Amino acid sequence: MFSRWYLLNDEERVCESERLKGILDQNGLRGFSELDIDRWVIAYMQAEAAFTAIEASLEWRREFSIDAILDDPPPKIIVDQMRSGKCVILPETRDPAGRPIMICRPTRHSRETPIEDMITFMTFCLEHICHLADSTGVRDICTVVDLRGFGMKHMDYQVVKQGIALMRQHYPERLGKLYVVNCPYVFSACWFVIRQWLCARTLQKISFLNSSLNVDDVIRSNSFPSSFSWIPQ
Repeated sequence: MFSRWYLLNDEERVCESERLKGILDQNGLRGFSELDIDRWVIAYMQAEAAFTAIEASLEWRREFSIDAILDDPPPKIIVDQMRSGKCVILPETRDPAGRPIMICRPTRHSRETPIEDMITFMTFCLEHICHLADSTGVRDICTVVDLRGFGMKHMDYQVVKQGIALMRQHYPERLGKLYVVNCPYVFSACWFVIRQWLCARTLQKISFLNSSLNVDDVIRSNSFPSSFSWIPQ
């Protein structure tokens, strides 16, 4: 049994990917790209475990009609959350690796929002940005978390925990990079808790940037200023 700190080497990944491809074929599940198969293997490390997770995710998609979540017009639950500005996807902007970018602003979140509504909204955002990634042949996405003005009153551990579970169970290895900007000292206590829920591979993808960033300007212009550095300092 692998621990959450174990990472497959290239030989193991290729072997398990071939095994998973065979299992999917045997069960009549086709249409998975090489990138899709790699994502599930990297996340679950063994072909059998990855197949079980894929079956559960496909059932979830059927039960909750996930494939129709991007249909117009979006339901009121999603519209209300979009208006808050807590999560904004930049459709025409990419990070240095070509990933589509999603900006999250916890200070725009109300802890009074029902967790079921937040799960629906997070699923909508992930479906949207993953479609953008797939349309350009990119496997993963970039998230920028803006903590300007953040205080303990904004911390919603339940939403964070559900978001992590959502990505692990249904969007494995979709996160390519996560940057935290405008981070206040008070967040260090929150981060101590959150990091315990993340595996080693995910932790390696998270960077805290010293660069100050006006996210409102970024959203208005749909681009990052030329002076902005993506490199942790």
